[in-house]
Amino acid sequence: FEMAETYDYRPGERLSCPITVYGALQDEHVPLESCRAWEEQTTGGFRGRTFKGDHFFIRNPRSEFMTVFPNDILNAVPASGVQEI
Repeated sequence: FEMAETYDYRPGERLSCPITVYGALQDEHVPLESCRAWEEQTTGGFRGRTFKGDHFFIRNPRSEFMTVFPNDILNAVPASGVQEI
């Protein structure tokens, strides 16, 4: 929590990796515009996903997030690093 509370953004070189941002439609703390702003931080592609719920939408076990997130992680890992034995 301290890291999040004391973070001070400093402009710099954009990332070259893709970024996926998850947000909630009823989040009163993080507006969707803030989620979309992450697109400016990368040249490697951006995906924004929104879900029903509030700031703690990921705590809902019935949230679609629980299905989407593991698939996004698996799709982000390059298959070239996997070797069959």
